[in-house]
Amino acid sequence: MPLAKKMMGGGLSSGGAKAINGDIATALTAAGTTQATAKAINSGVAVFGTVAASSGAILPACEISDDVWVYNGGANALTLYPDSGANINEQAANAGIQLATATGIKLKRITSTKWIGILSA
Repeated sequence: MPLAKKMMGGGLSSGGAKAINGDIATALTAAGTTQATAKAINSGVAVFGTVAASSGAILPACEISDDVWVYNGGANALTLYPDSGANINEQAANAGIQLATATGIKLKRITSTKWIGILSA
């Protein structure tokens, strides 16, 4: 992915460069204990700083081939849910996965109901 700075140097607007590279939301707080009550992720990169025990986040309903990055910087595991009717890494539909503290995951939407995720080391 090219740097926004270089795209803007080539004549693309700041907004256009950010739309291509995706937006980042930081200092997020996980919420709820179910898919229905989890914190909605509304950005391409979501960085959680506060994660209470058993709390979670839900992925947005995206287009096929969209990427979402999630990082858990909180004190507890983050339960990460797919959008309604979907699954992550072949888990059951709507089932959450546990994202350990100090861990990130890059997710890609591969079908209308499937996400694949690659965990950081």
